[in-house]
Amino acid sequence: MPPRRLSYLLLKKAIALSALALLAACAEPTAYAPAGNDGRGFTTQPVEQGHYMVSFRGNSITDRETVETYLLYRAAEVARDAGGTWFRITDRDTETVTRFSGTSSGFSRSYFGRVGYGRFNGISTDFVNVRPIRSFEAFAEVQVFRGRKPANDPDAYSVKSVLETLAPRIQRPLPDAQ
Repeated sequence: MPPRRLSYLLLKKAIALSALALLAACAEPTAYAPAGNDGRGFTTQPVEQGHYMVSFRGNSITDRETVETYLLYRAAEVARDAGGTWFRITDRDTETVTRFSGTSSGFSRSYFGRVGYGRFNGISTDFVNVRPIRSFEAFAEVQVFRGRKPANDPDAYSVKSVLETLAPRIQRPLPDAQ
């Protein structure tokens, strides 16, 4: 490969890597907020009186523990807003969503006798890098109750206790700078 072409390819790769590094530096975990157009955040759906479906979906840098914490916090908010003093989670699940992202160092012309490239109809391919991108989504069915929480039910939570305990761990979105 001529030195000028090699310099061009190296510059192109350096620019692409710099852009990816800049994007990664700007990325933040999903904040605790209603789900937006991208589906990330919490959703709440009433099923019937005192019974709700709640979910929280994070992005690829929101860890599983945070997603599950936000789900439990949302369940407590829903119970509080429905006038409950305690709630029970009757069903809960966390799904791992995996998608794959690939990058290639590109395509170039192939010359007979070159080493390190596979020849295919005059075109050679450089190296391809594929990586998994994982995110988490947690779901729960929530029943809301008034009165005293049962002491021996591991699926029963005090609204007040959950809200007070988890509040310091809740990262809300920053207000837009105007």
